[in-house]
Amino acid sequence: MYSQLFSPQNVGLNRCSPRCYYVPRHGDEPVSVSLNGKWQFAYFDTPLECQDINAVKFDREIPVPSCWQLYGYGQLMYTNVNYPVPYLAPSVTPDNPVGIYKRKVKNPRSERLYIVFEGVASLFELYCDGRFVGMSKGSRLQAEFDLTQYAIYDEIELVVKVYTYSDATYIEDQDCLRYNGIFRDVYLLPRPKSHIRDFFIHTDLTGKVEVDYDYAGASEGRPMMSVIHPDGTESETLSVEDPQPWTAETPNLYCLHINYNGEDIYKNFGFREITTDNAVFKINGSPIKLRGVNHHDTHPTRGYAVTAEDDERDVKLMKNNNMNCVRTSHYPPNPRFIELCDRYGLYVVAETDIEAHGTERLVVDKDPSFLIAGNPEWQNAFVDRMSRLVEMHKNSPSVIMWSLGNETHFGENHVKAADYCHRRDPSRPVHYEGSTVPFRYRNDRTINKCVDVRSRMYPGIGMMEEDANDADCRPFFLCEYLHAMGLGPGGAIDYWNLIYSKDVLCGGCVWEWADHAVLLDRDNKPVNGLKGVDDRCPGDGMHYAYGGDFGEVPNDDVFCVDGLNYPDRKYHTGLRTIRNIYSPVTFRKMGDATDIQHSTIALVNRLDFTNPKDMLRCEMRVMCGGKLLQKTNIDIDIKPHCEKVIMLPQFKPDKYFPIYADFDFMYKEDNAFAKKNETAGMWQVLIAKPLSDLPFEEIHGTMPRLLSKEGRYVYVECGDVAYAFDKLTGMLAQAEKNGKEVLESPAYFTDWRAPTDNDRNVRVRWEEQYLRYARFLADDFNAFESRGSVYLTFSGHVVTPVRMPIYEVKISYIINGNGMFAKVIGEKDDRTLVEHLPRFGFCYPLKKEYSELRYFAKGPLENYVDFDVHAHYGLFTSTVEQQYEPYIRPQECGNHTGARFVTVSVPESDTAVTVCGSGFEFSALPWTPEEMTDVRHREELPASDKTALLINYKVGGIGSNSCGPRLPDELKLNDKHVEFAYLLRFSAI
Repeated sequence: MYSQLFSPQNVGLNRCSPRCYYVPRHGDEPVSVSLNGKWQFAYFDTPLECQDINAVKFDREIPVPSCWQLYGYGQLMYTNVNYPVPYLAPSVTPDNPVGIYKRKVKNPRSERLYIVFEGVASLFELYCDGRFVGMSKGSRLQAEFDLTQYAIYDEIELVVKVYTYSDATYIEDQDCLRYNGIFRDVYLLPRPKSHIRDFFIHTDLTGKVEVDYDYAGASEGRPMMSVIHPDGTESETLSVEDPQPWTAETPNLYCLHINYNGEDIYKNFGFREITTDNAVFKINGSPIKLRGVNHHDTHPTRGYAVTAEDDERDVKLMKNNNMNCVRTSHYPPNPRFIELCDRYGLYVVAETDIEAHGTERLVVDKDPSFLIAGNPEWQNAFVDRMSRLVEMHKNSPSVIMWSLGNETHFGENHVKAADYCHRRDPSRPVHYEGSTVPFRYRNDRTINKCVDVRSRMYPGIGMMEEDANDADCRPFFLCEYLHAMGLGPGGAIDYWNLIYSKDVLCGGCVWEWADHAVLLDRDNKPVNGLKGVDDRCPGDGMHYAYGGDFGEVPNDDVFCVDGLNYPDRKYHTGLRTIRNIYSPVTFRKMGDATDIQHSTIALVNRLDFTNPKDMLRCEMRVMCGGKLLQKTNIDIDIKPHCEKVIMLPQFKPDKYFPIYADFDFMYKEDNAFAKKNETAGMWQVLIAKPLSDLPFEEIHGTMPRLLSKEGRYVYVECGDVAYAFDKLTGMLAQAEKNGKEVLESPAYFTDWRAPTDNDRNVRVRWEEQYLRYARFLADDFNAFESRGSVYLTFSGHVVTPVRMPIYEVKISYIINGNGMFAKVIGEKDDRTLVEHLPRFGFCYPLKKEYSELRYFAKGPLENYVDFDVHAHYGLFTSTVEQQYEPYIRPQECGNHTGARFVTVSVPESDTAVTVCGSGFEFSALPWTPEEMTDVRHREELPASDKTALLINYKVGGIGSNSCGPRLPDELKLNDKHVEFAYLLRFSAI
């Protein structure tokens, strides 16, 4: 039996034909009998130990739904491309753990009795009262069995035998943590002998409604059908006059009510039409842009077993962050997730449960499609999985595309699956990235016509422009872009400036929604539902774990921690930048709006069907250095795809601070996913630049003294501040204010950042050049007093061990009553092999008590040169602790661009350090970049003993090269000439 199961042509035994998703009711009560709850459980390392299910001893319990790895059984594992098993397809070795579930349940006694499994990984057999009922594959696809002939007694015993691996494993190789068990709902359906089995609702924009349906058992008359309208009224006429169309912005749902033989079936539907003529993706005749995200079913304590509350929270958060599209990567989600998308309004790219990514690493210099995608032996499996997806969700208006799966190369099996979609449901286009970018898999460039939408993953902007200008007559969709690991993704605005400029580009889905991780307790054991932990940040010794933390081989390390949210759905900064880019209202020239002074600006309605005034209000605030100059409500009565030009108020330039107009788009009232006055988007426009480079009046009168320049250190005194400079490093080594040391350790030059997850590829090159150990070494020095100031000059090189110098640098200091003015001039050495640097800056490790911040820069959240759409210029207060962003794997964070000043102070005192300049970058964190570099988890960081104040000429762009394109040249820190200056003073301003 074991070997017979593992044939891809054997997709299931005695399983009912697929049907649309519904649960019948008797009036208002569902007829289903939930089997969720405690089941008896037995676990075996191999099927060789449990060939006779009647001999199994059940001495444990496990909840259903759940993933057994979270309850101490089997191996926790994260692998991306590599298969978790040796490639013996379609067979697997007997090293294949098995979990067996048993439960007794009262027989509900009906003419027909079904059992429904909504998700079981990977293959399962079903037994009723010791008799084999059937088998199913397709972990995330509904499986239904007819128990009528097996359920004889008043109490029936159900046994489910679940295999960890099967032939299905080879086409369920998705990039996620690997779990097993009965992880979705299980329930009985007692039904009459004759009942409606399946139905397909067809609509058009005129209001026409037709329903195809079939029976189980002999017909006993015709069903009664009616339509429940959005206002709750019910009509026995199926067709609707003047229907309200369904869109993501206007999710108007009608409900088909079918009454037949004592059963009531209710199914929501909508009036919605999709066209792709002339390479433009349209819904209800209007061109749309898909502002999307990829979504996995993942939870830190439940794994795949997400709850209804989890699903609703995710959908509401997506809507709250201006998303209108979700791709169900890379399998069908829990069916209720799609129903929530119907209800709240999200376009769904519905993907089936097919991925054979692991075959990519099994052959060299050869297209691996012949192994599975083009192998006729697997054709039945492909078509079965595709048909079950289509049948399950064919009535959902939110589903706007069928996707043939993911990263399975391309072959004739995809063509057959697409044929099924087109034949069964010609109303929706078909998507599959592998068929439109065949050269990615070493095929020829022919784009297969089995798909209706071209697609690509992680292209650079130049490649997107090529695709947009291609003569192909199909819309172009980014099914994955902007790999959102840790800090980032950078460069997102560039994609959307291009998408909005080209009709053929219909949008894309960021990779991805949430970090995948497992919450472990202080003993490194999974925290599961039995302990009552639900969606809370780690504490009391709990911590997040990812690939490699479980001792598994193979593993792909932190690559699963790649979301816009933390596992508990607290947002990363990246979610806020995507939220603003996806804002309902933007500016016509978003990329220039914060850099160029304007007298007029065009507000652009990015919505496809609605006027923003119906939901939002706009408040314009004119700000200067934290001072409110004017507050005005702006009329945003703008039709879809239109814009409105407005005049900006004019103010005389301020001496010290720029003047900006902040446009805040806020919800007028509470709605299903947002609160009144919550911000949907915020944009900022420069009105006037400041007149002065420094944000304060200069101080005169205090005379400095050059005390000594003999030996290694140079000593300077100015008023109540004593300085010591190291002639070896050219840096401030000591600084005393009123006799008390300010620095925890000497300042130093650094070009390093704790590598971000998106630096995972370039990090190798940085480490080859020993950039982590780069330092400035002075080989020439000069010091003198003149005109009420002390002048120090250090000339030397930025060097690393064993490599050529990177820069020739001159650092000049002027010390007087204003503080310490530093000027840095550098020329890149032509001999260096370093292409670009992580940063060019100086670290001032301050005493730990310097813990409060006040600054004028872009904020309040961290931001970088290509990662700042969420930020705006302003005067902010914070703390050093708040500046640290607790990414699961520590990395660069907390930077602010465009700074005028930053003050780091001791609480409840006038003791402070201030740095001023005209557009520098800074961060102030409890740890240095070096301390954060080698730590795998945030909990492993040492106790902080300092405040690391980093003053940067620049920090290189962030990008998304963990999986996406390399950082564009214009965002790399590869300046041949470096010149910047800042003033450091030991007081607040």
